[in-house]
Amino acid sequence: MYHRIWSLSLLHTLMSESEILFMMTAKICHDLSTPLGAMGMGLESLKDEATDTIQFTYDSYNALEFKLNFYRTLMMPGAKGPELSDFVNLLNKYAKTKNITIHWQDLNCLFFQEGTSRLLMGFTYMMMEPLIRGGDCYINAINKNNFIIISKGPVCPMREEYQKILNMNNIDQHAINTRNVMPAFLINLANSLSYTTSFQKENETIQLSLSKKK
Repeated sequence: MYHRIWSLSLLHTLMSESEILFMMTAKICHDLSTPLGAMGMGLESLKDEATDTIQFTYDSYNALEFKLNFYRTLMMPGAKGPELSDFVNLLNKYAKTKNITIHWQDLNCLFFQEGTSRLLMGFTYMMMEPLIRGGDCYINAINKNNFIIISKGPVCPMREEYQKILNMNNIDQHAINTRNVMPAFLINLANSLSYTTSFQKENETIQLSLSKKK
């Protein structure tokens, strides 16, 4: 009887995790569909040899290429996560297209163990998204237990559902949807690695802190 109860509990946990992964997949498909659709429209019009159309298609292709590489790197199998050099180079390339300068402060490969690199990669990308007109993003590794990500510039308001989740210690599985699955995925990952998050916004500055639970 006890074995059956434990099995049902484990099954429920696995189903919840699967649902998050399914929604994460839906999020990936959604992000890729927009630039892919734009590419299709652009390619359809290439026969007109319109310069604007060619540039539009090229920009869409770059957006698609980045998101494919981003999710491929972020979801790399293994507990360690992506290599420091891999995600730093990828995010630097993305930042350049958005007129964002990333300031990597006091980074050390020894700080990125047991999945920390996956956390930092995902949260850094999320913190750059509101900088729609460019700006600066500071990633400060205080030590292997404490990280701070600060974005400064003309900040577009971060989605309200993102802000709520970034200050949660525990995620309500029933509240997760394709609009907020990215921060929910990262918060769940942070919790599994014994990290807590704190999000703050003031004027044109947003800050996210990651701290290891003692």
